[in-house]
Amino acid sequence: MITQLVLYPALIWGLSALYFQIFLRAEKQFTYNRLFLLLSLVTGLIIPFLNSSQFLQFIKTSDSVFYVITSPEILITSSISKITENNQIYGDIFLTIYLFVAIIFVVRLLKSLYSIYILYVNSIKEHNPDYTLIHTSINPFSFLNFVFINERDKEQYDKILDHELVHVRHYHSIDIIFIEILKIVFWFNPIIYLFSKYIRENHEFTADNEVISHFPKKTYSEILIRQLQSGMQFQVTNNFFNSLIKTRIKMMYKSKNQNRWKYIMAVTFGLLLVFFARSLQSQTDIRADKKANKSVATENVFDVVDEMPRFPGCEDKMTKEEKENCSIENLMNYVAKNLKYPEAAVAGKIEGKVVAKFTVSKKGMVKNIQIIKDIEYGCGNEVKRILESMNSMPQKWIPGKNKGKNVDVFMTLPVMFKLSDKKK
Repeated sequence: MITQLVLYPALIWGLSALYFQIFLRAEKQFTYNRLFLLLSLVTGLIIPFLNSSQFLQFIKTSDSVFYVITSPEILITSSISKITENNQIYGDIFLTIYLFVAIIFVVRLLKSLYSIYILYVNSIKEHNPDYTLIHTSINPFSFLNFVFINERDKEQYDKILDHELVHVRHYHSIDIIFIEILKIVFWFNPIIYLFSKYIRENHEFTADNEVISHFPKKTYSEILIRQLQSGMQFQVTNNFFNSLIKTRIKMMYKSKNQNRWKYIMAVTFGLLLVFFARSLQSQTDIRADKKANKSVATENVFDVVDEMPRFPGCEDKMTKEEKENCSIENLMNYVAKNLKYPEAAVAGKIEGKVVAKFTVSKKGMVKNIQIIKDIEYGCGNEVKRILESMNSMPQKWIPGKNKGKNVDVFMTLPVMFKLSDKKK
């Protein structure tokens, strides 16, 4: 699951950023561009959780009939002593580095918010129905419904205020906060910083476009050029004067093309991207599906099985019920005694259920072992190893019988891997 949380967002975001860069970034459909960017981010977050095939169970019923027995769930636990020192050290190092950098980003965000708060408290405020105007002596910016602006240049005042109010009306600060939170969680993913650039760029294009609808482009451009000097800027704000000024001016003079086909393609691209990610996500289950549906040769097809296979060591019991109960108990004891919690799973704190299907042949041998549900990290392979080891036991399985004849019987074995409380 940890791998999915890292790789699938990177896949979705990477392909989406590539499409945006090639087809949409130069378009003046700013609302659609903003929607594309935000939906791409959200899709990358939810894709890892859209796994509709958590548990697969396949029973072959066409050419051959196998009688399926599901044993009681076997619980395999691990104590701290089973963890190798190296795995524990490496895991702790990676976790420490991740948390350390994430904390730096959290502190950076909180510092930016605190600076805005201090500026708000120490400035003259003018409350309006839809926004609050804060008079300052620094370069203008907006955050939520607060507009921080100075009045040192009366000629620029109206145009700058209009620009910042566009950010307020379109709730651009919500986008910025969202992307900053993603930076905290996915600080190691370079694509998230590219999205941050695209989103901030889109905000400025949107605001500029609305301002020049009732102000001359030339006058507005001259204001931007005269104010190229950088002033105090905050991480979570929309700043009027920023490093995008050259790009913003070029976009203002760009003609608006009606390339609707690019956005129709974007919808198609998005659907294909989700389908592709879901296909990758279920690839393991698909492989299990193919294995589980392979035909297993058998001489006869039976409608009823009179006696189910039994784990050895119970033939001294008197009744059929006693033998069956003893068989289940012996099977559970054998698996619990011999199966070991994989070190990789312990180091990664992996828990969950592994389900294996296998055939007990008419000669008492275990064959056709299939792991139909796996939590990876070696757990499925360990269950398979234990089942294969049963063929080396001094006593073999007691075969299932139908009308007095030995028959092949398909069985299911669920094994729950669970870490000890001490490890948690």
